[in-house]
Amino acid sequence: MASADRFCCCKIMDLGECIMKILMILVVVGAAVFLIWPMAVKKVEEVMVMERTQQETTRSGMDIAQDLMGERNNEARQADNQSSESRRDMVESPLADGVSEARVSDQLDGLEVNEEVAEIKQVMNQEWTEVAAEEPEVVLTVPFVPQAPRGNWGQPYQDACEEAAVIMVDRFIRGEGLTVDEMDNEILRMIEWQLQKYGSHKDTNSAETAGLAEEYFSLSSRVDYKIGVEDIKNELRAGRPVIVLVDGRKLGNPFYSPPGPDKHALVIKGFDTDGFITNDPGTKRGDGYRYRADKLMGAMIDYDGRQAGTKGKAMVVFD
Repeated sequence: MASADRFCCCKIMDLGECIMKILMILVVVGAAVFLIWPMAVKKVEEVMVMERTQQETTRSGMDIAQDLMGERNNEARQADNQSSESRRDMVESPLADGVSEARVSDQLDGLEVNEEVAEIKQVMNQEWTEVAAEEPEVVLTVPFVPQAPRGNWGQPYQDACEEAAVIMVDRFIRGEGLTVDEMDNEILRMIEWQLQKYGSHKDTNSAETAGLAEEYFSLSSRVDYKIGVEDIKNELRAGRPVIVLVDGRKLGNPFYSPPGPDKHALVIKGFDTDGFITNDPGTKRGDGYRYRADKLMGAMIDYDGRQAGTKGKAMVVFD
């Protein structure tokens, strides 16, 4: 009996120890949870904040990209509208002798894509021809009318770039404007005068162009050879526009029909930090047409006229 009592007592004690151990474990676990829980909650909140930030950044980037794409699309549509309005009168460079109206029409049709590309390049990429600085350092108010005043690029107008350049400078020096009718009539009179005096008017070299200005308009002119960028700028700073002869194929003007005229004359009337501002009579869009300095200098050539040219860089200067 005593033995049985001792057995029961031991069992009760063992059970009590077990309960105590369980309670201690629960206390330890509770304490651990109490300590770890705030840290876990904070970590979860940090992760959620990071995810929201990433989502907002992604949405912001997508919004910016969509805005940029929308702006480009609007610019492209505007350029397309402009090009479709002027598509038919786009081709404005000297054509070969004897080209028929049918061939001219074919050229117009074939160059529609070139025109569109050129227009979009200028609007979308801000290509050099219309981009230069907004405030030029020097720009003279030389009046402009193209060498084909009424859009007829057949003879004699296709070879009248030298005459057109001289006429524009003459009107500037006289302080006069220039209309389409005046340019048209003056070109024809100058050509007739040259035919009677020299038997030809086409492709006058630098010296012959200076002589034309002197003899026909009584302008004081000279030719400077082996010129550089600063030589041209100095004339412009002094208020004097200059005429230069170029190989038009090297200018990259999108408004010439490819490849461009091999012999061409234009007026330089100003410059800015990036290049020269010209009156280019070879396109009706030549008023204030801009060329990079290196591009224009690289195209300059005193080509052959009635007499051989020097083949170097030259400019006709007016005193």
